[in-house]
Amino acid sequence: MNDEQKDFLEIMHAFGKLNYGALMPKMNPGDTKLLSIIGRYYDKNPEGSMRVSDLVRHMPAPPSAISRGLKCLEGKGYVQRVTDPKDRRNTLVYMTEEGRKISEEINRTMKDYFDAVFARMDKLDLASMTVLMQKMLNIAEEELDVRVAAKNMESNSAGRTSSRGTAFAPDKSAAPDKSNSAGRTSSRGTPFAPDTTAAPDTTAAPNASTAANTNTASDNGGNKIDD
Repeated sequence: MNDEQKDFLEIMHAFGKLNYGALMPKMNPGDTKLLSIIGRYYDKNPEGSMRVSDLVRHMPAPPSAISRGLKCLEGKGYVQRVTDPKDRRNTLVYMTEEGRKISEEINRTMKDYFDAVFARMDKLDLASMTVLMQKMLNIAEEELDVRVAAKNMESNSAGRTSSRGTAFAPDKSAAPDKSNSAGRTSSRGTPFAPDTTAAPDTTAAPNASTAANTNTASDNGGNKIDD
């Protein structure tokens, strides 16, 4: 990374650290930003509610910090939290009438601030900067998508390894089952031979000695036949 790139990233980082909340002395910066995001949602959905999980996706802060912020706003009477009746795993956030008034005050204050900032910039410079920033945003999103896709492909490949870096191998310790059929093959492709160790069953064969000692028999007509 060269010096120009470092300078650019430092400027972007400095923008993110601007303390806009100082313009609202009634609230700390974190609560100001949180209520501002909720307020923008209610501008589009005046009668709706916002899920806490959606709020987490819009805030660059850990869920625990957002939960503390909501508790603070609720304590001041700006928002109300209720359990979602359709899914009790979710928590819904409603803005109170007092919260709407504070949100509108935040919006007016921020609009006046940025109007003053943009008024001090050349219109052509601002237009050029907007085009360049949009171009850079598109490139950054594309590069991120490519890298995430490559990482996912690598983790899902057949040669993935265990958490210790050892490649997974199939278990060959189990002996094949040869008991069911003569024509089956083992897992290695070798045909199973039929089991010939069992002795043949001779229990149904006639007793030869008994037949030999018989002196007479009957023919089909019932006449005795001498030996």
